[in-house]
Amino acid sequence: MTEGEYLFAFFPYLKTLKPVDYQELVIRSSDDPTGLPSDAVQHLENLRSMFFLRDNLRIQKMSYAFHASKDKKSIVDFVQRLVEFQALVCFIYSAPHPTSGDPFLRYEHSSLYFLQPKKISKHLILNDYNVDILPEVECLEFDEKEEVEGYEGRLNNRSYFWVAKGSRIFPPAVSLWLNISQDLFADVKYRMKQSRRYRSVLEYFTTKKVSSTLDERILTAITWYNRSIEIDIDEEVALVNLAIAFESLLDLESGEKITKRFKEAVGLLVGGVPRLDSWLIQFYNARSKIIHEGQSQNLMFVAADDPKKCPDTSELTYRSLVSYGRQIFQICVATRLTGASLAEQLRLSSLLVTNQERLERICRALSKKESTAVERIVATSQDVRDIETYKFVSEKGLKIGQLIGTAKLMVQQFLDLPPDEPSDLIKQMRDFAEVDSEEYYRALSLLKEIRDCFEVVSVSQPFSPADIRSIVASLIDSVWHYTFMYYFHLERKRKKED
Repeated sequence: MTEGEYLFAFFPYLKTLKPVDYQELVIRSSDDPTGLPSDAVQHLENLRSMFFLRDNLRIQKMSYAFHASKDKKSIVDFVQRLVEFQALVCFIYSAPHPTSGDPFLRYEHSSLYFLQPKKISKHLILNDYNVDILPEVECLEFDEKEEVEGYEGRLNNRSYFWVAKGSRIFPPAVSLWLNISQDLFADVKYRMKQSRRYRSVLEYFTTKKVSSTLDERILTAITWYNRSIEIDIDEEVALVNLAIAFESLLDLESGEKITKRFKEAVGLLVGGVPRLDSWLIQFYNARSKIIHEGQSQNLMFVAADDPKKCPDTSELTYRSLVSYGRQIFQICVATRLTGASLAEQLRLSSLLVTNQERLERICRALSKKESTAVERIVATSQDVRDIETYKFVSEKGLKIGQLIGTAKLMVQQFLDLPPDEPSDLIKQMRDFAEVDSEEYYRALSLLKEIRDCFEVVSVSQPFSPADIRSIVASLIDSVWHYTFMYYFHLERKRKKED
């Protein structure tokens, strides 16, 4: 192993009985070395032995993920996926108790430790001022550079630390506990997927392929929400963090009417719940007091339709505003993602785009100089498929010249591969790539011949975005669909003139 090649990620306070798959990640139990290189197994043993709950209580089983590569992009992707998984797990484990409203697990339970084998300087591990150096540390063998084989770590991908053999890693909260029933495999794969509250969240993040602004907004909101469930957090800090989570989720802009917009947005997502308006007003008033004055005396919910009309509200206080807020936030997330999933299933975003716009996007993608021919063609796959799907929808904005020009660009990229096609088809494609797009009859004649050849050789079905030939053939067929009547019109006109 070369330095910097292996990267371990531990969830010391979450266990799993079986491997958990999340997108490209596999999270295993710390006693499962499946898939590890032989020299990485010893690192796993060294690292798992360092995690303690407190004092001399070493944690037996925990969850971990492993990555072996020095490629920076690969490492960044691995870390980002794990940070996303951490946020998701923390969110679903915050399920409130039905009576007390307290979260099932706290933010610190999902603490994520990244550890990488590395030569560590003596001065990063030992501090000889005002401390007693224990025997297990004294036996460390430093080389002539005063370095020792150890590990560089990051807690939650933020706080750096360094450890070596004999080191102990304690939780970020003194009063942390381990839960008996918690099991990542059963909870993520079965229990939470049966929950109406968390099923939509799990399905959205486990099936998504391309990142979007919605993903970023949801993750930002969930991250702020997770900060509101820290073990020793002050109630006022928790309320502000939760307010930020709501504002991120609802995409609220600051301004004079933000309280009104907040009420409308939450009311729309949650529905007509009695006294919801009362909670919304009290919550946002407390948030404003804390933000602008540093504190609020009203952190408890006043159980009244209109607290202003109650002469004595002290007897009507009932649970904290934050305890209600966490549950309302979870409902909002579930509703938001359920709507997003339905829109995705119906391909609503695609329905709102014309084929003219898709042709323009295809031209831009095929003209990118920094990409390879394969990358350019693959980048157009979804637009090409959508053009094929919606080519029977009436559309007036399409122009013959642009249709031909788009097909020419695609054929030029296909010829750059070069393609494994019959020589006659290659010649026709070269002629088509060189023809003037304004010579409609000549260009369309060549397009017809190319399309006929593709049909003879047969296009792969079903359409696959990874199949370059299918992408090219599909676009040519769609362009021909839009232009064939004009071609035959020109042909009849030429015959008449002759």
